[in-house]
Amino acid sequence: MGIDKPNIRYTIHYNIPPSLEAFYQEAGRAGRDRQPAFCWLIFSDDARKEADRALAPDADEASLDAASNNYKGGDVQRLLYLHRNSFRGFEPERLKIRELYQKYLGPVLVGTPFDSPVEVKIEFHNDNEKAHRDKALYRLSILGLAKDYTLDYNNNRFEVTAIRLTDAQITENLQAYFRRYKTREFVDEIPQQVRNEKGNTTLGKCASLLLRFVYDEIEKKRRTAMRSMAEVARSASQLQTVEEQDEYVRGELRAYLEESPFTKPLLALVEQIDPAEWLQVLVLSNESDVPLLSTVDGVRQLRGGCRRTIESYPEHPGLFFLSSISRLLLPNPDVELAMAEARHSFQAIAELPNRYQTSIINELLQQGYKVMLRRTEDGPTLFKAIATIALEEYPHRDLAHLLSADVPSMSEKVILNILLSEIRELNQRLLPEREQSHDYQPD
Repeated sequence: MGIDKPNIRYTIHYNIPPSLEAFYQEAGRAGRDRQPAFCWLIFSDDARKEADRALAPDADEASLDAASNNYKGGDVQRLLYLHRNSFRGFEPERLKIRELYQKYLGPVLVGTPFDSPVEVKIEFHNDNEKAHRDKALYRLSILGLAKDYTLDYNNNRFEVTAIRLTDAQITENLQAYFRRYKTREFVDEIPQQVRNEKGNTTLGKCASLLLRFVYDEIEKKRRTAMRSMAEVARSASQLQTVEEQDEYVRGELRAYLEESPFTKPLLALVEQIDPAEWLQVLVLSNESDVPLLSTVDGVRQLRGGCRRTIESYPEHPGLFFLSSISRLLLPNPDVELAMAEARHSFQAIAELPNRYQTSIINELLQQGYKVMLRRTEDGPTLFKAIATIALEEYPHRDLAHLLSADVPSMSEKVILNILLSEIRELNQRLLPEREQSHDYQPD
């Protein structure tokens, strides 16, 4: 369908698209002549829990495989089936790259002069093998060893122009790739990262760094975009009338796509980990000095801004913290998803190489969640649930003491577990090995 065809009267999405932006672009094909047009989206939400596990920020390979293998399930499962064909996993991809290089390129390139192209033919016997080798060749083309390649359908093979490179050249090609996505400081550290990476060859180390970036950032970004699309479709499907659904989807698209007072602050805070900046976002006001989060529209703008920014920075704890609060402040909040985002934020903070994690988490709880949740009837209950999550992800004595008044049973459990661990450690150091047969056992 031509993008400029003016008289399209309707679009129908039989399966949800992979992102809100894709939905906006595709639905926007209708009504370009400014006459009435209708855009329908048919949403199947079968096996919802399975889909949610696969779309979670910390989803493991088993959850992704379970959802993608169930491609006859709901829309999310079908999206993930196609997604997993492109992103088959870090280790499977790494092994395919090594196999292809050792079996085809390596034997030809050894003994070839540096920077001298050589032609290599790589056969495949089925579509699955073709897809695996195509992806491996693409990764090797980023590193410069596959200078060019074409697909010969008639003979079921790839015709590759390979080139032998020095270790320094391979590293430079990796830097050139990262330069399209990362800061100069990050790119400058690549040679040191290559030296520190596990492996026996520079090629293998560079391939691992490349794949780690692909799966930690690119794959996760695309899955995050799917989650946003599925969330909007799911929420709209629960409304009673077409008019309500229409108004809701329009509002969500505006909050996602349009610039708001939150746009610049959210983009600024991702440049570093500074909880003070996150808390400042919560107290932003408009030109009349009215707090932005005092209205439902303002809360939706924050959620929309977080939703879009998270797609570009899917590991930043501040974005998940703010998104979690925005969800809890909305009418009829999705508490389960808000709690999942709070958990992800605390997980990321707990992994920071920072000795101030206790004070950071406590500050977010007391000045962020506690203040915001005073506006809801379920505020005290929700705060206890969030504080419990914080202790589950960061079970440290100091934080347990700070939260003892809010979640006494969980704080007590954390402290007792720490004491039990210390007793075990002392027992192992003080008693001879033969006297440790009746060591303390967990409940």
